[in-house]
Amino acid sequence: MAPSRNPLRNWITALCGAAALIACATVLADPPGRVARLAQINGTVSFSPAGEEEWVLAQPNRPLITGDRVWSDAGARAELQIGSASARLGSNTSATILNLDDRVVQIEVAQGTLNLRVRRVYADQVFEIDTPNLAFSIRRAGDYRIDVDPNGNATIVRVRSGEGEAWGEGAAYVVGAGQQYTFQGEGLRDYFVDSLPPPDEFDRWSLDRNRREDAAVSARYVSPDVVGYSDLDEYGTWRNVESYGNVWFPTTVAVGWVPYRTGHWGWIDPWGWNWIDEAPWGFAPFHYGRWAFVSSRWCWVPGPVAVRPIYAPALVAFIGGSGFSLSISTGPVTGIGWFPLGPGEVYQPAYAVSRTYFTNVNVSNTVVNTTVVNNFYNNTNVTNVVYRNREAPGAVTAVPTAAFTGAQPVARNVIPVPREVITREPVSHVVAVAPSHASVLAVGAAAAGAAAAVAVAKRPPPAALERRVVAKTAPPPPPPSFATKASLLAAQPGKPLEPEKLKGMAPARATETARFKVVAPTVTPQPLSSAKARAGRRRKVRRCRSRRRNVRCAKARVGRRKVPKCRSRREAQKQRSHRRQARVDRRREARKHRSHRRNARCVKARVGRRRKVRRCRNRRRNVRCAKARAGRRRKVRRCRSRRRNVRCAKARVGRRKARRCRNLHRKNARRERRRRRKLRRLRSLRRKNVRRGHRRRHKPRRCRSLHRKPCRRDHHRRRKLHRRRSLHRKNEARARTRRKRTRTRTRARKASNPRLPGYACGPRT
Repeated sequence: MAPSRNPLRNWITALCGAAALIACATVLADPPGRVARLAQINGTVSFSPAGEEEWVLAQPNRPLITGDRVWSDAGARAELQIGSASARLGSNTSATILNLDDRVVQIEVAQGTLNLRVRRVYADQVFEIDTPNLAFSIRRAGDYRIDVDPNGNATIVRVRSGEGEAWGEGAAYVVGAGQQYTFQGEGLRDYFVDSLPPPDEFDRWSLDRNRREDAAVSARYVSPDVVGYSDLDEYGTWRNVESYGNVWFPTTVAVGWVPYRTGHWGWIDPWGWNWIDEAPWGFAPFHYGRWAFVSSRWCWVPGPVAVRPIYAPALVAFIGGSGFSLSISTGPVTGIGWFPLGPGEVYQPAYAVSRTYFTNVNVSNTVVNTTVVNNFYNNTNVTNVVYRNREAPGAVTAVPTAAFTGAQPVARNVIPVPREVITREPVSHVVAVAPSHASVLAVGAAAAGAAAAVAVAKRPPPAALERRVVAKTAPPPPPPSFATKASLLAAQPGKPLEPEKLKGMAPARATETARFKVVAPTVTPQPLSSAKARAGRRRKVRRCRSRRRNVRCAKARVGRRKVPKCRSRREAQKQRSHRRQARVDRRREARKHRSHRRNARCVKARVGRRRKVRRCRNRRRNVRCAKARAGRRRKVRRCRSRRRNVRCAKARVGRRKARRCRNLHRKNARRERRRRRKLRRLRSLRRKNVRRGHRRRHKPRRCRSLHRKPCRRDHHRRRKLHRRRSLHRKNEARARTRRKRTRTRTRARKASNPRLPGYACGPRT
């Protein structure tokens, strides 16, 4: 076709096409395919959702997104799992997720310690740690540690394996493995290069977590990017089922357990309603794969191993519409019900997505035909969908709407739903309920409520929240607060806001963007110069006051080696003896320290450390102080963990039944043993009597002689034997009569009762 000669028409056509492309790109802005999981919590760890100012107690299995902030208090630790990477926070550490999508992982560390373990780095993937002194990016998979001074004056980078880059204002350096680098200031002009120190307690804890991930058997059956797969080995077993292949059965759940019941719901943008499970293994099975009911048990069916999984907020289908009501003791209330999706069933997101995302989120989590997925996306030829888990025993979970939106524990508020209601109500992929402020905090069972969780939570120092950091990649703007979005969310209940609606809203922290100093990557990273490092050490050592920095000072070393001329020979000898004794003391202390480390694995040594910890004043021993133990006891009282589920009433009833069965079996066994012993005694008596009679018959009679007394004795024995034989014959006759009478009664009862086996239409002939 020849091009049109009308320039106005061409201009209008091009403008319309560009507008259509922009609108399509805006509408089809897909959410990221991965999140960060708050996997491990030791001690007091606080959490602040994106766009909010409140700090609440952090809960395990909470999905973390861009803008979320985490604070680990004194003596606390936390682990974040992000796809093929794990970020672990040490004591007094403030971390913020600046950016998290399919390509970039950007974390801010304002103060404290962060250990980053990256198992795999894909093409065009970015791992970046931003600190007040530098921006550290990962080049290769490895093990890295970042320590930021509480005042933000220095950053220490330890690279145990791998390779990275340190970016500052106008400078960039390549950081290799096996070294420790100390940077001061933003321009990377002053730095020190040292060998790696021996691992401390935090390093040993991180190495133990790494070994646990590497030794996980579940890695054979799931994709390595499934978040939380390493927890499945401890709490379940893998089996091969004919219909689904390799599936995982949980082994630490209570009787009558159902998926998506022991946890609570929370509102997390841009997905909307997300499920947050309370089980320590409750992340991977509830955001990836599908659930199936096999042999009266629930099992988790993972997705394909060779496909990178896509995170889903909750793989469930909801039942009932806006008028769905539940019956309780006080009367009918509005409620919400749901059940888990089965293998091969299509998950339909409640948020707007493109066709590519819709296909990937299904084919990466289950084996399903692409044509079926496209039909669901186009909403064509999709009628009378049969969900296999809808009518499974107890699969449907329903709670009041207030408990759903208030992030209350579902197990406490479950209401049974009749079977006819389950089959009658329609199935929907959207729950038409607007969130509340409690839905955003989603504290669940952390405390009596959101207010109590806010009161108990610890906050980081204000200086750490307002500190400027250096960034290589410009982070996205902070999201708006929930109060700003509440009216729009109420207008479209159950659906998150589209990206174009969020662009016009003011961010919750308007000054957040000014904290970042983005360094333009205009220079090529260079290897660190050891001569420059020595010069920097000489400049800094003149101002340092601590013992460790004075050791590196050349003048101090020279001063310690030389004896001043003004001192006498005796003073010099005393000085040398003091130094010799100091070396001996240091060696003795080193030996004691090594012995202490070895004894740390001993139970008695651990008990001794617990006794001494009340008197210790250093920070590491204060972790185990009485306050920390009291905090752990308070948490234990509120947890709804596996140990309490094991001791639930149903489990106790099951144990009583098993005990009664075992007692009955023992009684029957004792009765059988007594009957057999009695029978053996009778048989032995018979054999003895027979042998005695046989000997008497063949014994020559001497009673005709003059000795009459032995003859009378033999006569009495024969009479006694005769009486015993006759009594035995009578007992056997009575036993045969009883057995015959019992058989007759049994036949008569079976002939008259149609429910018993052996019933005949007429009497037996």
